Amino acid sequence: MLYVTGRYVDLDRPHRLAFTWKCSTWAPSDQDSVVTVTLEPQDDRHTLMTIHHALLPPELIGGHQQGWTRIAEQLDDILRARS
Repeated sequence: MLYVTGRYVDLDRPHRLAFTWKCSTWAPSDQDSVVTVTLEPQDDRHTLMTIHHALLPPELIGGHQQGWTRIAEQLDDILRARS
């Protein structure tokens, strides 16, 4: 079973959220990575969301980039369905 642990390190509502991220499949010596999500209003109906995942082991960057892209697309689909 795979699990992710972390803790919140920054919360600036409604602009930014940052948290640590470490996966149970990583080597014990790997440091926690840090995910920062920023939200920037673009107009009355749109917000630009940027996800920056820092300090990832190099071999995991591509997979995490794909995963965050899928999550952002799913969130977009849900929000579009509500409007």
